[in-house]
Amino acid sequence: MRGGIGGTTMLVVIAVSVAIVAVIAVGAVLVSRSVMRHHGSKAAALAQQWGWSYTEHAPWLEQRWRGQSFPATAGIRIHHVVSGKFAGREAAVCELYAYRTHLTVMALATPRAVPALELRPSGFEARYSRLVHGPYVASGIPQVDRGWRIRSTDPHLVRAVMTPQMIELLETGLRIPLRFVGGDVISWHEGGINPALVESHLARLARASDAVPLQVWQQYGYDPHAGVGGVQGLKE
Repeated sequence: MRGGIGGTTMLVVIAVSVAIVAVIAVGAVLVSRSVMRHHGSKAAALAQQWGWSYTEHAPWLEQRWRGQSFPATAGIRIHHVVSGKFAGREAAVCELYAYRTHLTVMALATPRAVPALELRPSGFEARYSRLVHGPYVASGIPQVDRGWRIRSTDPHLVRAVMTPQMIELLETGLRIPLRFVGGDVISWHEGGINPALVESHLARLARASDAVPLQVWQQYGYDPHAGVGGVQGLKE
């Protein structure tokens, strides 16, 4: 058939296309590895600056923080973990990777594990989370319910943690999520670790933990006279 593409020509076109795809794929892998090395170097430098430890990969934290908080909860990988003591408590700063998701997560150990409690600023992400994960609960405090969305299976816990100190933190602090989960209080924001933000973000987590009344921790087994609360630490 005249004007048609011959079999040999078609094979050449296919081979060239496959080669182009392979080059693009290899290039993407190399770029990804370069970015990971760069982020690792920044995290290691932060650890040295703070006198903390650096771990390239922390699979135990991938299981510890599973839940509905993050945009993707399947295939979570935790890398570039900087960990040490902050305000007398175990702390960690790390990067979370999942499908189309790259976050910096900051965590501070709490006296005991309590039922999962998430406080998320109102806005697009909160509306999307509601569509995916279901409705929120109200705190009963108008200024909190206007600006924040709360998710918990324990309404009593929601009311118990809404102390004047917690309300002040939510009204005047950073508008990024807070979540009590797995014996930690965590927050997160998009992108890689920014050393300039670490101290202020961890201080916010310390304020959030301190705002929870002592009797709440005691309800879940914390004995302030027995030393640490018995929660497994952020380190492996």
